[in-house]
Amino acid sequence: MAVYPLQRLTLDQQQEIVQIATKIGQRVTCVGMMNIQFVVADQVYVIEVNPRASRTVPFMSKVTHRHLAQLATQLILGKTLQDLDLPAGLDVVPDVIAVKAPVFSFAKLPGAPTVLSPEMKSTGEVMGAGAKLATAFQQALVASYGFDANQVVNTVLEVGLSTPLKLALEQAGYRVSAYTAVNEPSGEEVAFAVSLDPESQTTEQLAQFALTHQIPLFTASDTVRMIAQLLPKQHQNVVAL
Repeated sequence: MAVYPLQRLTLDQQQEIVQIATKIGQRVTCVGMMNIQFVVADQVYVIEVNPRASRTVPFMSKVTHRHLAQLATQLILGKTLQDLDLPAGLDVVPDVIAVKAPVFSFAKLPGAPTVLSPEMKSTGEVMGAGAKLATAFQQALVASYGFDANQVVNTVLEVGLSTPLKLALEQAGYRVSAYTAVNEPSGEEVAFAVSLDPESQTTEQLAQFALTHQIPLFTASDTVRMIAQLLPKQHQNVVAL
């Protein structure tokens, strides 16, 4: 998933990212568009640099109301940032928060491996937007996973869920149960499933159960943590874009 504007990075960290990106772009003489992947931990790390666009470009174009692909093309053809009235450094922060979520087509591809990896397996993307992060996040989940926190069902099936995350979900009003193939509940009883242990023999069984019953399956701890923090059972109704 992707969230914009940034919610966790400090202004100093954002400025450092801009400085690093500028130095790399100047050093490799990249004109137009460049995709850099950063990791921010104890400091800012560069993971990889690609002289091309990424799948986040359409998302950012919608949020910023800038046709980024068209602007990059004009730069390649000789225009300058000044010619296009583009500011250097950080852009103006929009007055809306947007969340991009992936869409998977495992239900239409029987037998395809469902365990996620660094390989790109999503077949599309959706966007949620709102004045608050919770609203944008809920919209994105409704559109991509069909998950609505307002549904009456509150059972969560899990494999590999840590104790802190389990407690966070329970405090948010969800009833968490370890998944076992021997005693499966009906699909109508389950709000969503969580699989955080790709090495477990039960992981694939839970994935197939979720596909069969069209239940949202989350495999990232950050997503589960955001559900617990932003979408407790009393969260207000929202409609997907």
